[in-house]
Amino acid sequence: ELNCTLFLLACYAKYQCPYVWIRSNHERLIKATSGNWASKDSPLKLNSTRDWRQSGGQIWEIVAELVELCTWPTPSNPFTLDIRYFESLPLIERFLASGAMADFLQRIVIHGNREKLYYTKGNVLT
Repeated sequence: ELNCTLFLLACYAKYQCPYVWIRSNHERLIKATSGNWASKDSPLKLNSTRDWRQSGGQIWEIVAELVELCTWPTPSNPFTLDIRYFESLPLIERFLASGAMADFLQRIVIHGNREKLYYTKGNVLT
């Protein structure tokens, strides 16, 4: 898809923090200065991965940063759902995707940082 960017998120025990690579649609986000594949295949320099060890990072912080990086205009809540997407899926996939998303959002509610924008005005995930 033209407007879709695929990322690879990997954690290595040796480095004790995750890294993110762009796997498709590189040109939308980065311009390699040297023009060679090695520069395109370097991990992204994200605030959420840079601060991982100091801030007790959570995976949803990386997801939020990627959504904010890829979406224009930047959403006020990076976890706002597009219900039409779920409705467009075949029934079995809809159940699986809905359940996975509910679990993901529940983890944010239970373990997330209440100072973040997705906890606005006392309403969780508004």
